[in-house]
Amino acid sequence: MQARAGLVIAAAIGLTAGLLAGQVWEVLAGEAPRPAELATTSPGPGVERAPVEAAGELRAPEPAPPAEPERRRVEDEPAAPEGTSREAADDEVLIGPALERHAREGLAAGWAELRGDPLPDEREREGLAEFVQLVETEPRAIGRRLAELQTKRDVAEGTLALEDPIKLLKALAEPGVGPVLDLAGDPERFGELFRREHPASFAAGPRLPLQADEAVEDGTVVRFPAGVFELKTLMRHKHPFPRDVALQGAGMNATLLVIPELSTRGAVRSFAIRDCTVHTDDNYLFDLRLEPATLEFERVRLVGFDVGAGGSCLLGTKETAVRMADCIVSGGYGRNPRYGTLFDIRTPALLGRFERCTFQWMRIGLSRARPGATVVFAQCKFQDVYDDPVADAEDRTGLVLQDCLVVPYEGDMGAVPRRDLEELFPGWRAELGRQ
Repeated sequence: MQARAGLVIAAAIGLTAGLLAGQVWEVLAGEAPRPAELATTSPGPGVERAPVEAAGELRAPEPAPPAEPERRRVEDEPAAPEGTSREAADDEVLIGPALERHAREGLAAGWAELRGDPLPDEREREGLAEFVQLVETEPRAIGRRLAELQTKRDVAEGTLALEDPIKLLKALAEPGVGPVLDLAGDPERFGELFRREHPASFAAGPRLPLQADEAVEDGTVVRFPAGVFELKTLMRHKHPFPRDVALQGAGMNATLLVIPELSTRGAVRSFAIRDCTVHTDDNYLFDLRLEPATLEFERVRLVGFDVGAGGSCLLGTKETAVRMADCIVSGGYGRNPRYGTLFDIRTPALLGRFERCTFQWMRIGLSRARPGATVVFAQCKFQDVYDDPVADAEDRTGLVLQDCLVVPYEGDMGAVPRRDLEELFPGWRAELGRQ
């Protein structure tokens, strides 16, 4: 009998020890993560992660998986404190005991940093309620931040630019996304923003109908010979305006287009002007305040925008990508020649590249550029300009002047002379029936 009793006692001791060891192992292997499992951030390129199991590391044997996972019910959990909430989904709750304990300890520690008395129960309940609210709502905010970060990465890698320039501009409108000098600094990549998507069809500019938009479709190139032409109704009746539209003249000194402001309610995709002089007739050339635009100018003289009202600018647009090559932008031909400015774009989504252009008798307006804007001037000449583009670009990572010449205006700003377009196109008013 004594021997049998001894065996029973020994078996009981062994069973108790086994249960205790199993509970300890459950904490080590199941509830408490190992140090290697705490690192959730992937290593960067070229970074090697140390192996989880070091040589000679002591590890307990892996437990046998249970035949069926144990299902817990919400009522099996301790009652939630007042001010907290738990959402059950079969075998899990929103705020488990470990997270609740972490919250209580953190609240008590924070309270103790500023006060010597214990944290009152009422204040603890308030704190727990706030903690639960953060747990319920913060993942959504984190997800938004991750999406914004990925958008920035996409912009930096150029994937948005290749996909859709309009999407790129809308992404750049968000604070902290720009500047994107890698894109604006590369002429070929930047040129992809203005790539035509539609095959070219041609229309004769002199034979445009009274409502010019009737002759314009996606891909239309409107050709003008030497002479003087007025476009009063272009971009007035089609919303959205067709894509890949171009105005083509016979040369900067041969064709004069009088265009009193281009404006539309929709996005403007790949609108181009080439080989002509454009007189904006005391207006902005583009007044696009609702949707993004991609604009391209090649071998164009631009005058008449120094109106002295509003922004008194050539480009008064929203999110804008603009490329100019071999152009002359000249103030002095509008009714208030002291006030002409290149652009007034009040968003970070200004993406511009100007190559071998001349700017004269005007302001450039870089001081108006918003943080995040990207503008590159390459081999440009600033002749008799009224502001200082070099000083305005200082300490602005997105504003760059490469191999440029700047000659400031030294005359009397109170007596800036007005210039007459008749010197460039004699008789242009008479050709348009003006006195």
